[in-house]
Amino acid sequence: MVKVGFLFEKREAEAVDPILQTAQSELRRWTLELLPDAEFHILKLDFKPPKPDAPPEPPPKVDLILWNEAGPPLAKLRSIPEYKDTPVIAIVSDPHLADPTHPAVQTSSDILLLPTERLIYLQKLELLLAKDEAVTQSFLFELKLETEDPKLRFDIGKRVQITHLSETSCTVISPVPMLRGLEGTLASNVFWNERESPSWKDRLVEVRVQDSMPYLDSTMASSEATDMKYEVRLRYFALRQSQLRNLRVWLAKNLKAKWPDIERSPNKAKQSFRVALISPRADAETTMRSSLENLTNIDIVRHQGLQGFLLDLKEKSVSPQAKTENHPTLAVSGIPYHPDFIGPRQPEEMIPPLHHASVRFTIKSDDLFIEKIDPPPKAGARLMGHSLAVWEKDASPLIQALGPSERTIFQETLDWIASGTRAELADRKSSLHLTFQPVPWICQKFDTRLRLVSPREGQSSPVVEIELTHEPTSEPASHSAQDKTTRPTSSDTENTSHTGFEAIMIDASLLKTLSGEPGLIRERFQSIEAAMEKASLKNAFGNPPPVVLFSADDDFDATSLRGTVVRQLIYRFEDRRYFAELFISLSRPELWTSPGLAVAEFAADLDAAIFRPTKLEAISEAGFRIVDRIPFKSAATLRVLSSLWPHREQPIWARVRRVQANESLYAEDFVFLAVDDEIQRAIRNYGLQEHVNRKKSQMS
Repeated sequence: MVKVGFLFEKREAEAVDPILQTAQSELRRWTLELLPDAEFHILKLDFKPPKPDAPPEPPPKVDLILWNEAGPPLAKLRSIPEYKDTPVIAIVSDPHLADPTHPAVQTSSDILLLPTERLIYLQKLELLLAKDEAVTQSFLFELKLETEDPKLRFDIGKRVQITHLSETSCTVISPVPMLRGLEGTLASNVFWNERESPSWKDRLVEVRVQDSMPYLDSTMASSEATDMKYEVRLRYFALRQSQLRNLRVWLAKNLKAKWPDIERSPNKAKQSFRVALISPRADAETTMRSSLENLTNIDIVRHQGLQGFLLDLKEKSVSPQAKTENHPTLAVSGIPYHPDFIGPRQPEEMIPPLHHASVRFTIKSDDLFIEKIDPPPKAGARLMGHSLAVWEKDASPLIQALGPSERTIFQETLDWIASGTRAELADRKSSLHLTFQPVPWICQKFDTRLRLVSPREGQSSPVVEIELTHEPTSEPASHSAQDKTTRPTSSDTENTSHTGFEAIMIDASLLKTLSGEPGLIRERFQSIEAAMEKASLKNAFGNPPPVVLFSADDDFDATSLRGTVVRQLIYRFEDRRYFAELFISLSRPELWTSPGLAVAEFAADLDAAIFRPTKLEAISEAGFRIVDRIPFKSAATLRVLSSLWPHREQPIWARVRRVQANESLYAEDFVFLAVDDEIQRAIRNYGLQEHVNRKKSQMS
């Protein structure tokens, strides 16, 4: 027989919560479903003797206690020796008490947030009363993940203490060492301003581990020495402008010494920094040079998009002999049009490609439908060697006139232009230098400018303007990708090809066409990493150059870059001091630190939590199971972040129920604490969809 104690006394001068008022009868009824012979006791903490001279009445022995926030303090219950170790389920209706670190519920065994569901309560009751830790769930569907889901992110967070801070990194004290390069998330109030945003997510910053070393303090040599601890240096992988601003305010108030200013040298920089800049933005190069003024001389090799960069790397990885076989001749079939050309020609060959010095095509990007040609050609005229009847259908002859490499670059730039919003109209413009050969007798290079006229609204297609301007040249045009003016000159390539790049800067807006899918983003960067390795791309130190993603919007999810070659994410804002710090620390990627920007100590104590990814093996509405390399202590309370609830504004808590060793890994069972309907619905929807997909695959 199981004895259940109720501690639902109402405090004086307090109104009765209607939710709590009905909880006792509901929980009693649900308990009898699992334990038909259960015995219930209404507990009172004032045990008075029946007679003045009689001994105090001992408290009744129970196997489980149900306590709610309207009853006496839980600490008072735990002060009674008979109830010191008795399992307690805290029944709360206040979301603030759903935090297991709150003093009111700190000693509870589990937390149930009202209103709750019958099956959730029965599952928690079964797991809490189980004599065997290996008991499996009976009341809820448990989804087992047989294969790893690349879209599913599951991070476990543990409390740490921050001891040093800077604007690019920090140092924390951790109970376990962390591998260099480990990806995770740091949660701390130094990045957050409650007046600006109530969201708990603004405390979160994606970080990367630099190194770990044993932490030695005064207690290590005393008789009160605790377990071994480690000093872990973390680098901020992505820091939003608001988080940087809040961090600076906190540092100004709490530093032991004044924060050093970064002074720019009046002398002209002598060192050179060769950068591959991958961005379709017209002002990207100017902005980068301005940000690093007086710090370095920048040698920029410009690419319009990722596909152009990949094509360039592919060309670098091909041997000279293979290049000769693939391109046996540099001659082209087309003859660049020149108005003063003298010689035998057919009448159509004498017509210039453009009927005006500059021609603008206004098109719908979805189907390439031409809305307008400005200035309009005269009736019977030819444009790019084709009659006007051809252009009345769509602008596809324009794209088909490009070679394979330049066609890829043009299409990627067009997609980037078309993905802009109304707020980005002024920003969504780009310039290309492309060679067109629409018909055999025309091969001409044009300055090709694209800009967004109107963005996508509902079902309406984005409208893009493409302007072609004649670009005179004294040399024959070529379809070779080496002739694009967005690349370095041949002499520059010969002088610097052996050093590669010191950094590769990629515009984050180029990833918008991937619809924000983490799997697609990872695949794109995997192809970049493979191409870099095949082309033996190195920096001046002989190491692979760091890849930096810049100009990301505030809603860009930094966790989508885990497992990729990207070493730094920069959000879109102007801050020359911050960019200078990043440049100094990233210019020597093999050191990953800056001697002139040492992290500083501060006077205040600061708690934080570090989240690291783990492998989810099974999940239900009551708990989950992970497989990890490090065992957690039984009954440890940890935080959970997951892509299952990406818009969650408050942290989710879980408690370790069982740890089981399995060769070099550990299977660890957790129980959710005080999860509300939002989390249960997210888990239910995910599990149901996976279950349906599995049934479909079995039937097929």
